Amino acid sequence: MKKLFLLFCLLQIGVLFLCYPEFYGFYDEDIYLSTTYALQNGSFFYEKAEVPAPFLGIVEADNGTFSQYPPGNSALLLPFTIIHWKLGFLKNILFYIGSFLLFISILRRLDIDPVYSLIFLLHPTLLLFSRTLMSDIPSMFFLLLAVFLIFDKKNIGAGFSLGFLVLLRYPNLIIIAGIFATLLCTKEYKKALLLLPGIFFFSFILLAYIMHTFGFPLGPFSVSGARSFGFQYFIHNFPYYLLSLNVLFPGMLFVAIFSGFKSRKNYFFVIPAFAVIIFYSFYYYIDGGSNVLQKLVKGQRFMVPIIPLLLIPYLNFLHNKKYTRKVFVFIVSLLFVFNCGIQYKHQQLLKRRNHLSKVLREETRGMDILICNRDIDKLLNPYFSKVKFIELSDVKELDLDSLKDNYNVSFVFVELDPDDDYDEKLQWVEYFKSEGFTISYESQDPFPMIILFESKEVQSPMSKVKTKSKPKIGTTDYTLVQSFLPTGQSD
Repeated sequence: MKKLFLLFCLLQIGVLFLCYPEFYGFYDEDIYLSTTYALQNGSFFYEKAEVPAPFLGIVEADNGTFSQYPPGNSALLLPFTIIHWKLGFLKNILFYIGSFLLFISILRRLDIDPVYSLIFLLHPTLLLFSRTLMSDIPSMFFLLLAVFLIFDKKNIGAGFSLGFLVLLRYPNLIIIAGIFATLLCTKEYKKALLLLPGIFFFSFILLAYIMHTFGFPLGPFSVSGARSFGFQYFIHNFPYYLLSLNVLFPGMLFVAIFSGFKSRKNYFFVIPAFAVIIFYSFYYYIDGGSNVLQKLVKGQRFMVPIIPLLLIPYLNFLHNKKYTRKVFVFIVSLLFVFNCGIQYKHQQLLKRRNHLSKVLREETRGMDILICNRDIDKLLNPYFSKVKFIELSDVKELDLDSLKDNYNVSFVFVELDPDDDYDEKLQWVEYFKSEGFTISYESQDPFPMIILFESKEVQSPMSKVKTKSKPKIGTTDYTLVQSFLPTGQSD
């Protein structure tokens, strides 16, 4: 079994590096990258850092425009992206491997054969998000580090690890509350008190950040996502989590809950995990996919930090069963093949995105401003493109003639999501044609994209763009739109 363990460890990690991501596929990855670039330029605010703000996931406050997410994940990206932005993917891969090593150590403390940690390493959802720039894998790492330190009776250190969770994702507070509830239920009051210094330390840092950006302590509750909770979502989401957490690994959630009733020592794993499941069941969003398998894997994204907590009692139950070792080789082999398929499909998507991004940058070379739909945000980032964006919804309020007189402008429309409705595309194409733009590029491969240039300025996509005398462009969409609104009008 040890040879089997080493073999699959080498295979899984080897394939992960062999299929190293060359681009990003989730919208939030672009937001995290943009924030990291702003931090690299010395500010949380896009304007002060002279970084174009993304269309979504931003907050416009009195002090400026900034990401709706806390800065922890972007801060962790910074040491990698300061060398090259693609090294950012190495961050999550390392946290994934580090989480695996911590998981092995925890299993040993519980007298569970470490070979069963392969179930963690080969979990499809954990693998998928280890290939991203998202905050899920770091959240899992710091939670596992806290659990390990608590088992090692280093509770003060565990408090600092738990405290850092709040800088990664605001809802990670639910995990901390779940751990405190567990310690209170088991009457381990001293452990709970020793966690407080680290938690308070990072809570004060988070509060300082919130006051600096939002300007008031309850700022995060004002963003749209924080208001997207309701019982109407619970009716759909809770059955989904109940099903998916029991299907991907058969009976995992039920076994974990049953073990919690059976033994108080499992409260530590079950209570925080169940608190997170209940919390996200009231949230409007589940990261789905185009088929059942994709939804099973991607849909568990918010569960990533607590999946190891559910796996521990699950594996504790399985490793004592005689039949488990007989089928274990088959199970891990099947998971490995399935994960290879996930990495291949994800890699193909990223290759198409990367290709389209390169085409877009080449075909709009020399442009100052792109008037575009929101999908463009998934293809361009300040790390490799300094062009400014104006969203199509703002066009009718612009003084378009003045904009064209001062800047090199093009219209771009991209269709990246087959499930989205792009019916407005033809209307916008006709509108920009009537404004003196002509089609310079159109393709259906790998995704539908059309580019229109202002014909009087550019003869062909590869021609030299006429240099104009330009006033300074605002560094956010909002500032840019405001500067070209007709007198007396506001958005």
